[in-house]
Amino acid sequence: RSALADSVTLLTEVVATKYTGYEGPKSGLTYKTDSGLVFSGVLVLGYPGIFEGWDLTVPISYQQQLSGRTLVGGFGAGKGDKRYGIGATFVRKGNMSVNVTYQGYLGDASFDAVRYRPLADRDQLSMNLKYSF
Repeated sequence: RSALADSVTLLTEVVATKYTGYEGPKSGLTYKTDSGLVFSGVLVLGYPGIFEGWDLTVPISYQQQLSGRTLVGGFGAGKGDKRYGIGATFVRKGNMSVNVTYQGYLGDASFDAVRYRPLADRDQLSMNLKYSF
């Protein structure tokens, strides 16, 4: 329990990738660089019993390709690509859930081989409903 929420979970990940044994030209690399570094983090705030019979979780996430352009952890974006997300999941008595999530892309679009960021202008809003029985 904290001043921020009844439950707080912080998950972070830093992933580095390095191709080895490749003897061809760099232009032959599928993702244009032989190494990459990605940072990802999510903060999940939990509010059980926020309303009668309802629990709420609020995930807040951030991802950034720090260097290179490799397919790391499903991210696979260009150098400098930054994404963030915020959502809210309401769960009623453990069997019905309503989720709304917003995913934003920061920065300008780029089709440069290393700074490849084609999704910079495509923010997303999604809503999911689930009922378990």
